[in-house]
Order: sequence, then C-alpha cells, then structure tokens
Amino acid sequence: MYFKVAAKWGRRVQRGVTIGARYRHFKGNTYSVEALATHTETGETLVIYLDLQSRTTYARPINMFTSLVDKDKYPECEQTYRFELIE
Repeated sequence: MYFKVAAKWGRRVQRGVTIGARYRHFKGNTYSVEALATHTETGETLVIYLDLQSRTTYARPINMFTSLVDKDKYPECEQTYRFELIE
C-alpha cells in the first residue's frame, strides 16, 4: 500500500498522480485530482477526482487511474494512458 491518508494539494504522491493537478481522460473530459483515500475494507488506494464539466466527484483505484488505454478495445485512441496530466 502506498498511502494511509490523503496528501496535501500540489504534492506529488504517486508516479503520474498529483493532487490538485488536471488530467485529461482518454475519452476527452478533464478532471481535477482532489485527494487520495484508503478503501476501508480492502486498504486499496483510491484517487478522488472531480469532472470539471459536470462537477461530479468520482473515485477510482489508483492502479486503474494510472493504467494504459486498452488499444484492442479503443484502437482509435491517441492517448497512451487512461488519464494524462495536462501541463
């Protein structure tokens, strides 16, 4: 397990995940990472992120957040990762 509690804004906490940073999902929407959390039953680290268009908050396991796009399922996708940092 990487983390016990959510980290502070702007601090790099996991390779490819920065709290307070904006990311583009491979399907086009943009999101802001709000926090990291620990699942109470499994201890799994979750990324808590906000859809900047709909203002909906989501949670996703960190390994899914940082995963590669399945090019067999989405061959037309130009992004390498599911979520990519917007510089």
